[in-house]
Amino acid sequence: DLKDMGVLALGARRKLLAAIHRHKLRMSHAAEAKSERGAIEAGDGLFRGRYELSGGTFIGGSAVVKMATDTKLGRQVALKLHSRPADFTRELKLLRALKSEFVVSLLDAYQDSDSPVALVLEAGTSNLAQHLTGGGLSEVDRKHIFEQLCLAVAFVHSKQLVLNDLKPQNVVIFGSLLSIKLIDLEGVRKAGEHLPFRLTPFYTPPELAAAALEAMRLGSIP
Repeated sequence: DLKDMGVLALGARRKLLAAIHRHKLRMSHAAEAKSERGAIEAGDGLFRGRYELSGGTFIGGSAVVKMATDTKLGRQVALKLHSRPADFTRELKLLRALKSEFVVSLLDAYQDSDSPVALVLEAGTSNLAQHLTGGGLSEVDRKHIFEQLCLAVAFVHSKQLVLNDLKPQNVVIFGSLLSIKLIDLEGVRKAGEHLPFRLTPFYTPPELAAAALEAMRLGSIP
């Protein structure tokens, strides 16, 4: 009996040590992920030994996007860092589900021990808002972009999904032929699915605009 108890105690000790080791690994990976996220936000160094953080930084409602250069393939990319792990997971799934000529391509995704680090996305030359502000679009260009937007929205709707936050800043231009792709899929939902109020009021669908605007105006009352 004592021998059996000793064997059981030894087995329990080994399991405990293994659990402690796994916990230390998770903590180590989480610390590394936090350090990498900080480096992306600061724009310092080389991310994962491959992406040189050398471009501009764009801060959105739920994510930070840092432009970088893929030193292996010699191309510009966008590193997207979400503030909430759930948003990272959601957009990762949507990018895979909506893979097409109308949605920005997912090049890679870095996630360590359930700690999201960054999505690596293809980078366009500009966004539609920049073209509209600069007044550089002719009537022909506007018609061309509008036709592409209609096709892009129809594609998303064919998947039984709604964009909810379609705006010029979320339409990226590629090349001189003004090919467009959609970015920032945080607002995408199934029809009838709950949608948090993280939208741009001017571009919010009419059935949501009143509530969204009212919630945002509360801050101006005090």
